[in-house]
Amino acid sequence: MSERNVLGGELEPCGDDPVTGFYRDGCCNTGPEDIGSHTICAVVTTEFLEHQRRIGNDLMKPAPQYRFPGLVPGDRWCVTAMNWLRAHRDGAAAYVVLASTHERALDIVPLDALREHAIDVPANPGSLGGQGELAAGQRAGRPDPGRGAAHGPRPACGDRRARATCSCSRECRCPGEPSPPTAPTCRGSPPRRTR
Repeated sequence: MSERNVLGGELEPCGDDPVTGFYRDGCCNTGPEDIGSHTICAVVTTEFLEHQRRIGNDLMKPAPQYRFPGLVPGDRWCVTAMNWLRAHRDGAAAYVVLASTHERALDIVPLDALREHAIDVPANPGSLGGQGELAAGQRAGRPDPGRGAAHGPRPACGDRRARATCSCSRECRCPGEPSPPTAPTCRGSPPRRTR
């Protein structure tokens, strides 16, 4: 059975540049080990990132031990429902991609609040930041945000078997999924899914 989004449809991928999700599978999947409920697919803005830093959740600072590169305005990221709700109440909520937001977010955040901040992701997500800000993906080691267009179709987010971890880069694919010619080979464990 596939995971569902807040609209009742199949959960769609949130982001693969950077690879998001509690399970780093590109989706806002959740499970018993996801204590924070990383279920809301947010398109982060400068205001939201600053708010998170002020409350002790610095999403701009890289944390390599968690395969977290740090975020810039325009990045799509699975954020915790409670922190998003706090930002909403403080007037600093990030935009939300409803089709990519897991239905479990509704355990914490009312659908009306999510809808108030719903967005279709613009072609240039860098326009979500202030003047002089970098567009999403325009930092050292990141390509311009084609957001996986060259990587083929998105897999569904409900296949829990594809949550295996690997230590290679974001181009890892599910077994049987084609890899781009530049993708590294996963060693030791099955590749994790990206979009």
